[in-house]
Amino acid sequence: MWKLGQGAYVETGGGAITAQFVGGRNQFRESYLHTALGDVVVYLPRDLGVNVHASTEMANGAGIKLAFPGLVITSEGGQFGPKAIFAEGALNGGGPILRVRTTIGQIDFRQLQ
Repeated sequence: MWKLGQGAYVETGGGAITAQFVGGRNQFRESYLHTALGDVVVYLPRDLGVNVHASTEMANGAGIKLAFPGLVITSEGGQFGPKAIFAEGALNGGGPILRVRTTIGQIDFRQLQ
């Protein structure tokens, strides 16, 4: 798990990413988290203002889990088998962009305690 004070650009061809953003509202910078194969877990402070753009291209099950109101989930694909799932929205009035993407995997947004 990476504890990040400002922002990050993380990209991997395979493997999970777990990122914990610990900086405050004025410290967060535009960030990008991407893995081709694996799950992404993102911990965010409850009061962080951020615009979220998240997608998983081949998800089974929930695909994207949210612990925050204000994000809208949409999906493309059939009822059976993998489908593309997207989450977008502004948290706490919005702010810098947080892009999270996995080609094959799940995305989980969690609140820092």
